[in-house]
Amino acid sequence: MHKLSDNPSKQSASATHAHRSDLISWRPAQPGLWSGQIGFDFAGLIELTDDEYVVTDWRGDRVGIFDSLADAQRALEPSHRAQIRDAADRSALRLNIIMSAAFVVTTVTAASFAGAWFTASL
Repeated sequence: MHKLSDNPSKQSASATHAHRSDLISWRPAQPGLWSGQIGFDFAGLIELTDDEYVVTDWRGDRVGIFDSLADAQRALEPSHRAQIRDAADRSALRLNIIMSAAFVVTTVTAASFAGAWFTASL
C-alpha cells in the first residue's frame, strides 16, 4: 500500500501536480507513486514506501532508495546516470592498468628466475 509520509517536506511533493527535473517529466500515477517520462519514453518509477523513495528504471531494475523525492528524481537523470557510468569506467580502467602492471612485473620476475636457473644449470 502506498502512503504519503508524515514528514511535511515529503508531503510537499504531493501527487497533485507533475514534477519536472532536468529532462524527465514526473507525473503522479497514484498517491505515493510517480511515473517519469523523457519525451514519450518511459524513464522509471518512484514509489514512496514508509519514509523512503524507491527508484526503478525503465527496465524495472532498482536504482536505489532515497530520503527525498528530489534525490530520487535526480537518480534517473541521464546526466547523473552518465556520471555514475563514467566513474565505473574509470575504476575499471584503473583496475586494468594495475592488473597489467602486475602481469608485467610477474612475467619479468619469472623470466629473470628462469634465466638465472638456466645459466646456473650450464
